[in-house]
Amino acid sequence: MKISHIINPVIMNKNSDLFYAQPMTFESMRNAKKCAEKISNVNIELLAACYEEDESIVPDYIKKTSNLTASLLDLMQPIKPRKLPFIKDILDRAVESDSDYIIYTNVDISLTKEFYTKVLEYIKLGHDALIINRITMPKYNNKGLEWYLENIKTGKKHAGYDCFVFKKSAYSKFILGHIVIGINWIDEILLRNVLTFACNPIVLQSPYMTFHMGDDLIWKDRDYSDQRKFNQLEAYALMDELANHKLSV
Repeated sequence: MKISHIINPVIMNKNSDLFYAQPMTFESMRNAKKCAEKISNVNIELLAACYEEDESIVPDYIKKTSNLTASLLDLMQPIKPRKLPFIKDILDRAVESDSDYIIYTNVDISLTKEFYTKVLEYIKLGHDALIINRITMPKYNNKGLEWYLENIKTGKKHAGYDCFVFKKSAYSKFILGHIVIGINWIDEILLRNVLTFACNPIVLQSPYMTFHMGDDLIWKDRDYSDQRKFNQLEAYALMDELANHKLSV
């Protein structure tokens, strides 16, 4: 079995939580890949889809896909401009691989060492899609990945969705429109697509498989209100389309 796990790295300055979270994400993916491939007959492919200007942040053990080119800025000029990519463009690059399953996580989501092994266990139980909720840990505090992994059971459960596993064969049915990442509504649309097009999906509420440092909810910044509105309107249209699909089946 082959699993392709794709993320969207981006270069950030030291004032951003992503500056500290991304290296931990990268390291956690490498460790989890090594762990799974040691004990399972599985090929884990780590992928990064990013803009050309962000390529240098991607470590050599993560394969770069073709560069992203389009962004939210092609469709609107926000009050506080951000070059946010479309989730469809990211996932399109993942499905170019010859994998059986695709995993998408936000780039600030770190994995436990058993992450891929547990994903395989659920697949073997007959689940063709997983939605995995994270654990929220303290903000970066100059401690490394091992400290966070050792203390993950002390973290708080989180209700949002930021990790999705699904069959590559199901992706051709997904209805994603122009939803962008980095702002709310992206999780809701991915969730509804997975639940609509998977045969036996499962939602795992805080199973201690992933974690996030801090919970600042920077996307709620009022300067991003127009970007939230863009995703909201796009999401409403997509939810109607997904609902109509269910009714027609």
